[in-house]
Amino acid sequence: MNISYDSLFKILTVSGINLQFIKQRVRGMVEDYKVNTGRPDHEVAREVSRALITKSVLKVGSISVLTSSSFAVPGLGSIIGMLFAGAVDFLLILKEQVELCYKIAAAYNVELDTKELQAVSLAILGFSFTTGVVTQVGEIAIKKTIDNMAKRYIVKGIEESSQEVAKAILPRLLGRASRYIPLISIPVSTSINVVSTLTVGKQAIEYFSNWKSERAEQP
Repeated sequence: MNISYDSLFKILTVSGINLQFIKQRVRGMVEDYKVNTGRPDHEVAREVSRALITKSVLKVGSISVLTSSSFAVPGLGSIIGMLFAGAVDFLLILKEQVELCYKIAAAYNVELDTKELQAVSLAILGFSFTTGVVTQVGEIAIKKTIDNMAKRYIVKGIEESSQEVAKAILPRLLGRASRYIPLISIPVSTSINVVSTLTVGKQAIEYFSNWKSERAEQP
């Protein structure tokens, strides 16, 4: 697979992601949900975040079917075609997952400068892909782990850190040969991308839901 490891850095920095638009749209969702339900802020943020995850899962599922279906079509199953579809799949899924982190941060009204948000999103992606769904690690422990990763990424530099994370997660998204077997590849590809997006969303909720409580404890 000929995907450069700086692709993730480009997604973070020059992919056309509009942070202000994301904040406005998500905070509009939060206000609407709050008015309609009258529920506490933390419950509203969690429900909006879950809705955002559901939308992302549906989107990545559609992307997976579209890119993988070319393998099963006569004349489109060449090696070049498969690799191209895999590259498109990888980049679109990563872009969606990065945006999902940004959206969940907005749902919890977390204010970070651009570099910090990029570093935290990188850390959430790296943590999610390398550990899978964490079931026995507390929410605070998850946040501290991601915080430490994000701090290291800022010191190291977002560009170099993006390449590091891409090298770690690329094999998990593209290293399965069955993704390129006609007919079989469609359900396998969809399952991989849906599960990875659910995991990223879950870790983002665990991280950002603990943001204010931790900050409130600081002098």
